[in-house]
Amino acid sequence: MRMEADLLASANAIPVVEKTFPVTVLPTDSAMNYTPPYPSTITIHVPTEQVPLLAIYGVAERVFLAPRGWTGNGVTGSMAVHVPPCGPSLELPSQGP
Repeated sequence: MRMEADLLASANAIPVVEKTFPVTVLPTDSAMNYTPPYPSTITIHVPTEQVPLLAIYGVAERVFLAPRGWTGNGVTGSMAVHVPPCGPSLELPSQGP
């Protein structure tokens, strides 16, 4: 039974690739004219089909994996990050009346 489960799992496995992404730095407001340091690249494992859809961004002293085309800004020392949609809006399913 274990062997069958392993074979089934590998047959349904999502192909993953190691990818190095450049870090795109978004504007971060700072009261002290401080630009937080960000790495120039980050290497992660992602599903192969998602690679062209993803990017890595540095903003508000943090690094985010997000959809390619993100824009926005943040504030140093805050978790507040403003990120407007980068494409068509998604309609969320109704939660009922």
